[in-house]
This record gives sequence, C-alpha cells and structure tokens, in this order.
Amino acid sequence: MPFKSQRRHMTDLINKVNELIKDDADKIEKLLTKYKGVLEFTLPEREHPYHAFFINYCVNVINKNHENQEADWKSWTCLILFKLYQEDRIKKLKDIPEIISEFFEFKEKEYEAYCKDTISVNDYERDRGFAYRFYFRKK
Repeated sequence: MPFKSQRRHMTDLINKVNELIKDDADKIEKLLTKYKGVLEFTLPEREHPYHAFFINYCVNVINKNHENQEADWKSWTCLILFKLYQEDRIKKLKDIPEIISEFFEFKEKEYEAYCKDTISVNDYERDRGFAYRFYFRKK
C-alpha cells in the first residue's frame, strides 16, 4: 500500500513513488538503503520513500548534466534543492534540472566576487554561506 505524502505539490513525484511502491517496492527499498545516511536526518520518517526518490533524481540530473562539477558543489546543490522541496518551492520534477543549472550558473558568475567579500572560518562555512545565498534568492 503506498504511503501518503504530506507534499502539497509535486504530484508527479508522489505518483511516481506510489507507483513504484505498488509495482516495484524493491527499487524503493534500494533507494532507502542507498540514502540511509542522509535520510536518518529527515523527518517525518514516512516521507523517506519520497525523499530518497527526490535525492536520487537530483543526483542523477547533476551527474548527467554537470559531471565536471566538484563533488562538494554537487552536494550543496542537492541540499538546496532538498530544502526547496521541503518548503514546497519546487512544483514539478521537470523544474529540477533548471534549478540545478541556475545554481551552477550562479556559482560561475558570483562565487569569485563572493569569496573576495567574505571572511569565513573555513571553506565549509564560506561555501555554505554561498549556497544559502542562492537558496534565499530562490525562496
């Protein structure tokens, strides 16, 4: 029996996951296992199949279209996308590739100037601030 998602939007994602749960539960189980380390920090737990599918979708789009980006930036992109998803700021799966491209274009155009104007304790905090700058612009 499919889980009931609390998402008000992204009915395409909800329908895909519900269909997989019904027709190919092993695929969802594999995603849950693959992203177990990330999912343990997301709530509510009943949303994990949707979270795992969403994360996997984002990872696949990034690896397909932006394979030359550094792993850290791919991770920041997934984090920002997930936050936007949790806040129902992404309406459809087809919106994700565009947001990913926007983030990497934003990074190419703005990152160097951001670094010159920013004092940070370490690289993690510097890059976190930059990723959130994009997030707040999308909000």
